[in-house]
Amino acid sequence: MIKFDPSIIEQKVAPHYHQISEIVKSAFNDFQKIPAVDGVEYNGMARAWIMLCKIKDKLSKANFVLNGNASIEPYYSTFLLNIEGIKISFNKLDSNKRKSSDTSNDSLMNLPYSIIQLPLFSSEEVSYGDKICEETPLTIGYILDTSKTALAGIYITYQLGQTVKWYLRIDDNQEFKAIPFKPVPPKKSPSNKKRVRAKTEQKTKTNIIKLKE
Repeated sequence: MIKFDPSIIEQKVAPHYHQISEIVKSAFNDFQKIPAVDGVEYNGMARAWIMLCKIKDKLSKANFVLNGNASIEPYYSTFLLNIEGIKISFNKLDSNKRKSSDTSNDSLMNLPYSIIQLPLFSSEEVSYGDKICEETPLTIGYILDTSKTALAGIYITYQLGQTVKWYLRIDDNQEFKAIPFKPVPPKKSPSNKKRVRAKTEQKTKTNIIKLKE
């Protein structure tokens, strides 16, 4: 067990944020390319398994795992990423960045936490305290956009019971931020009427000056 401390996470896990977020994005892109059988869409449970398998496969080929800075450990029927003693699970998060126990809802897609790991605690006053361990690991989680077809963000979180005690976004914010396109209107050229009036006024002024002379 390691006592939860953001400074330790910054020291040990933060150097790998970019590569981990790229792995999650790549796994999601691969999942999107898998056609549903006979036009039937995957339910939340099937999609959770597919995403986990793809994330695990890509993690096993990551530099920080191959060079011994991290390891992939089996945990019941799923796995945990162990970075220098810090245990990390992978799940889809809801809009509150929280892991949910409801796998019947396709949008939650959170099989590992709800079935394989321990059930949600009724209170954050648990026996593990603020410890990072197999029972209360950190989570690398992804949130889908409203269409459920694209990622809206990737986060690392620490959840005890139903309370997310800490979270941090680890992906490139700009890449996932939808910025509405606002075309710049073209500059309006002076109308012919204005040009004619300007020329007329200039001629009038010239004629007045000649008369005075």
